[in-house]
Amino acid sequence: MYYEKHKDHDRALKYMNYFIKQRNREKEISNTKLEKIKNVLESTLLYFRKYKLFFKNMYNFKQKNKVQ
Repeated sequence: MYYEKHKDHDRALKYMNYFIKQRNREKEISNTKLEKIKNVLESTLLYFRKYKLFFKNMYNFKQKNKVQ
């Protein structure tokens, strides 16, 4: 979150990928439907943030190339 706010999208993307991999390794066993839904929603939000950063990086890279 810190790197996202301070416009360091490359580093934020790196940490987001690390966090997603770590979360996949831990694989919690959830018994209730509510816990499963909660886990799916949390994962969805993580992937949304990841791809949002990815597209911001691509856009910023194109803007830098246009200026040069």
